[in-house]
Amino acid sequence: MRFLAKSIPVAASLATALALVALEARADQCMAVSATQADQAVSILNQQKDVREHCAPCKDNTTTSYIVDVARHETRGKSGDLHIVTVKDAKGKVHELDLAYTYVRLKGDTNKFTNLAALVGCPAEGVPAHIDGAGNHLD
Repeated sequence: MRFLAKSIPVAASLATALALVALEARADQCMAVSATQADQAVSILNQQKDVREHCAPCKDNTTTSYIVDVARHETRGKSGDLHIVTVKDAKGKVHELDLAYTYVRLKGDTNKFTNLAALVGCPAEGVPAHIDGAGNHLD
């Protein structure tokens, strides 16, 4: 009985550690950005509306694709010091973006999507600069 009582906290600690490792793969890298970066991202998204979301560090095999209806710079936090980018897609769904995992098709590109974090200068690790529409890394 004493062994069982000691092993429960160990099992709980192990489960917590594994959950944290899973969360680390999808850690917010560029969810909250500077006001300038948020404004730049909104400007890009309101012009370049073909978007792919793809989390390379999460080992995603697919992308989520949508067309932006409108992009917005929102502030959060008690003092309004957290700047995030949201978009409403053409179907009315609202997305809160982590710019590190958001890609836009720039004018003139046919099947090449550029990382939005890189475009606005938000440092992101483990993400490709470009993907194709299916999420294949182009560099």
